[in-house]
Amino acid sequence: MTTATDYAVDIVGPEHVGVSTDFPFDHEDFNAMLEQSPEPFPDRYTRWGPISFMPSEGLLTVEDALLAGGYPNRAVGAILGGNFLRVAELVWQ
Repeated sequence: MTTATDYAVDIVGPEHVGVSTDFPFDHEDFNAMLEQSPEPFPDRYTRWGPISFMPSEGLLTVEDALLAGGYPNRAVGAILGGNFLRVAELVWQ
């Protein structure tokens, strides 16, 4: 099965792909904001009801899936945060 990550890696390479969770902020507050003021957001934010966010622990299963899918450790590390860190260090000096 091809995933969105596989598709992105096929197009630009693992050194330009990142997977993360949006969970660090309060998702309940975000969903309440969407319900109260949906106008600024495209329909895809509210079409199917409240948005569910993957908690950061869920990234462990993503790591396992990438490794099981044949990605080398270096690519997995890059995809799960290494690429973001590399770019952040270049941009935010």
